[in-house]
Amino acid sequence: MRLKATAIALAVVAAIGYGVHERKELGRQQQAAAPTSEAAPPAPFAAADQRGYTPGDDVTRYVALATPTSAFDAWSLINACERAERNGMPDARECCNGVTQEHRRRAGALLSVAMMEGVRGAAVEYVHTIMGVPREELAQARQKNPEVDKAVNTVVEKLQESATGDREAIRMLARLYRASNPITGERNAEKALMYATAEHELLKTPDVYKAPVLADLTASLTLEQVQRARDAGLQLAHHCDCKEG
Repeated sequence: MRLKATAIALAVVAAIGYGVHERKELGRQQQAAAPTSEAAPPAPFAAADQRGYTPGDDVTRYVALATPTSAFDAWSLINACERAERNGMPDARECCNGVTQEHRRRAGALLSVAMMEGVRGAAVEYVHTIMGVPREELAQARQKNPEVDKAVNTVVEKLQESATGDREAIRMLARLYRASNPITGERNAEKALMYATAEHELLKTPDVYKAPVLADLTASLTLEQVQRARDAGLQLAHHCDCKEG
């Protein structure tokens, strides 16, 4: 079962994730290559500062560790580099020092591994990646590759699984179901109300701010649906092993 699910998730990386990478490449201005140190083999990270490892070196070492958590750590370094470049941050060269095109091409697969193994935060970041794909491109991918819808469903399932211990996952699910979107392709007011209730409960959101959102969601629901969603949301919040952030 896990192997099949992994294959499905990797299918959506091939169909969508790499497309995101290619668009970034086309839109990125050519930059002079930053100086890099010779890539070091995997070694204890405690001495990293003394040995002068670059972010690219650390990506290589994280990948070599071959664990779900290290895959997410490697992806995080690559993502930090690309985010710094996109935003024209002054430390972009430092963040990207040693990060190669091969690293960038592997980013989607690294994130997929972390998501499938339930690494905290990976499912949320994976959804962010898909949401960065223009709707028309996602629609085309769905037409060309029948596995894409299965893969998207797998991503949402992983996001729901992580909601029991990740406040950001709860917030993302509330957002996904609140309006028609490229991930779920539907508006589901009952599910949105459930996750919005959990989010507000965890954040202790003042009534003045949460009232408009809840009013919009309850307008199309029966009293039974509203009660069911609220009960489920409160239960999720009270049993969530959520950390800050």
